[in-house]
Amino acid sequence: YLSNLPDLDAVIGDDEMLQDYSYYLHEMQKSAKYLLSETTTPIDCIADTVGYKDTKTFYRLFKATLGMSPGEYRKTSRKV
Repeated sequence: YLSNLPDLDAVIGDDEMLQDYSYYLHEMQKSAKYLLSETTTPIDCIADTVGYKDTKTFYRLFKATLGMSPGEYRKTSRKV
């Protein structure tokens, strides 16, 4: 996903591009949540699969968005 996104600095001030950027980030989050709850795939692999090259960034943004770490999310939503 991230490789399809323009640089954030290029997006600022362009409402349409900002909307696309937000959409992609939402889709990445949705994919990560699905993989965390439906698979036993390691979290660092999930981060890479959905487009994060840096696992720390994935953890930080996931927690900022959902109020819990990916591991905590997995424990509370586990279906496997």
